[in-house]
Amino acid sequence: MLLGAVVALTMHLLEVPNPILWGVTAALFNYAPYVGAIAMTAVLTLVGLTSFDSLSHALLVPASFLFITVIEGQLVTPSVLGRRMAINPLVVFLSVVVWGW
Repeated sequence: MLLGAVVALTMHLLEVPNPILWGVTAALFNYAPYVGAIAMTAVLTLVGLTSFDSLSHALLVPASFLFITVIEGQLVTPSVLGRRMAINPLVVFLSVVVWGW
């Protein structure tokens, strides 16, 4: 949900048409791991290329989305989940061994 709000604000600052639509779409696509981010990047690339005359401004739209997604996926979510979930390291190791085998 927070990802959608940040994306909507960023699209508004970049003057992309319908920033709330892109924020809601990003929030919904965030529930599909990998595929959602790839699809949203493709959509925002098309939106940027059709909305702006400058190629650098057009490519700034998907680049900003990718930056936000990477920060959310690699920093924000793991730190929030890491504080709330207490998993025994031995159980994690055994799970990796069993499922890897």
